Amino acid sequence: MPSVELVGDVRIHRNLDRIIAKMPRVLDPCFADWVRGMRYRLAGRAEPPERPGQTYIRTGILRSSWSDLKRGDSEYSIINDASQRGRMYPTYVLGNGGGGGQAGVHRGRWWVAREVVEGELSTLITALSTGISSEWER
Repeated sequence: MPSVELVGDVRIHRNLDRIIAKMPRVLDPCFADWVRGMRYRLAGRAEPPERPGQTYIRTGILRSSWSDLKRGDSEYSIINDASQRGRMYPTYVLGNGGGGGQAGVHRGRWWVAREVVEGELSTLITALSTGISSEWER
């Protein structure tokens, strides 16, 4: 009957314990860099062309209102807090955290922030994998 023996079993457990203990230190820079880059990618996204006969003059407030917030170990948020006349409006233009909430005038013309972020998750996964692999090799 075939059998499998893990020769480095003790070393594997030690490395896993060590990596788990260091997770915030290992993963936090990966999250921080990705969130910062994502914030700049969102701010740099092209706006759709103006509608024919559009009288509203774009102010650039939406583009310049992206920020990131660290909430805890490896816990970040990407925020757009654009407001005009005391009213927050990014949800109406770019959608809410769930990808909905765009106003009808923007739906289908403006990009949805959640979709852009989800499209970049593979780069985060790669960065996290690289960070964990580097720590494992130590």
